[in-house]
Amino acid sequence: TGTAQARVANTIAQSLDQMSRFAFQQYETQAKIEGAEFGAANAPSIVDLIKAEDAEARKALIPGSIETVRGRSERQAALNTVAANLEIAARDAIKQIAVEGHVNFTNVVDLQKQIDGVINGFSGAMTDVDPATGAKLRLGLSTIGNTAYTTHVKMMATKAEEQADYLAKKGADQIVT
Repeated sequence: TGTAQARVANTIAQSLDQMSRFAFQQYETQAKIEGAEFGAANAPSIVDLIKAEDAEARKALIPGSIETVRGRSERQAALNTVAANLEIAARDAIKQIAVEGHVNFTNVVDLQKQIDGVINGFSGAMTDVDPATGAKLRLGLSTIGNTAYTTHVKMMATKAEEQADYLAKKGADQIVT
């Protein structure tokens, strides 16, 4: 009968739909995996970003696109890799500034300018490529920079107190003698 045939056709259509959805999900999963692997492996180096002439040139270095699942996955993995590499390099630079600042008793204003230069330089390069990732990097680097700055301010305050105590004792000794 017609009703039975319609039910059979409906069942077949539903089964085909389920198979298609499953196949597309498998394809999407595979595309994401392949894209992530490719993007991470082909992310530009920090040197490549620095050598790029402008923001457009830096953007062009990032593999992937926004049009396909694989392309988006490539792009995100590359952005994550670049951001991680920039953060590591910026951490090292801030640590070096802090160490030199402690050794040389750098003025806190000058130290803050140096740290801000690192934060702005590294996060600015990332912002040129992807503003959201750049903002996230800036936030993380600002926390690191603030910690280095605060540690230096405390060290300088301690040094100033020690110097004031020394001068007070020296002055008291001169009055007594």
